[in-house]
Amino acid sequence: DNGGRRYYFINVKISEGDLIKISDSGFFEKAWNYVDSDRGKEALLHYFKNVKIDDPNIFQRRAPITDDLLQLREQSKHPVQKKLEFHLSNKWQYQSFFDWTWYSGLIYFDDLNDRMTKQTDYSTKWNWGSYGDDALYKFLEDNCIPWNNGENTRQIEINGTRRRLYILSDVSLYKDKSYKDLTPKQIEKHFLHYNEISRAIREEKAIYEKAVEIFNKVKTYKQFKGQTDPEIRRFLINQGDPKHDKLWMDKFRIINRGVRPTDHIVDQFDLDEFKAEQDATDYNKLNL
Repeated sequence: DNGGRRYYFINVKISEGDLIKISDSGFFEKAWNYVDSDRGKEALLHYFKNVKIDDPNIFQRRAPITDDLLQLREQSKHPVQKKLEFHLSNKWQYQSFFDWTWYSGLIYFDDLNDRMTKQTDYSTKWNWGSYGDDALYKFLEDNCIPWNNGENTRQIEINGTRRRLYILSDVSLYKDKSYKDLTPKQIEKHFLHYNEISRAIREEKAIYEKAVEIFNKVKTYKQFKGQTDPEIRRFLINQGDPKHDKLWMDKFRIINRGVRPTDHIVDQFDLDEFKAEQDATDYNKLNL
């Protein structure tokens, strides 16, 4: 229960046998008789009249969350929730369910459920045991970061279907933007291509330097002696071989734009274009 119905919760750590011994010794009877006596009532009244309360507004807030209450909540969680929370705390690490190949920090119920139930090469790593939908919803609700409107989910169109997305990790690829502040299209792009965009950001400078290096090497060939850069470029993109010509057009696009800031890479990301640029700077695919 995540509510605040208890004013105070404490976990009694002594054994039942110890409690019986204390009870048999007459301790509880003495304590009750004292509280029920005039002297005990006067002492209690004196305490309430004179106790110093630093923050009177505390009585208008929810019940305090004690360490013992947190321990009880943890112990009462469904086993599958505990397992998912462990994997979430180790996201992107080796053998984590929330691995780098797909996890963007954004998720919806059906996506989580499908990934847990489908058979993969790694299915033997995770024994989820028996669980129902309620346990997964509880995991999502307890671990999500609310959107700007305070709601736990936001309806976003993913590949033409509207989904209710949770933020489990606010790891937007924009330098200074939270997932909460992105447009629906920006969120969809993160959800679908997080890994590829991350790679594009990491490889931006290297891809640019490769493209420049390849072009500079070609310019030293005897057949281009005395020709200007524009003349060489026109020749390379007009060889009559569509694949060859496109490889060079992709290289020149990389060179022309230079090394982009991170936010520009995210905004301009296109999966097919990214793959084409990798091919264009792959020495194994060069035809010089």
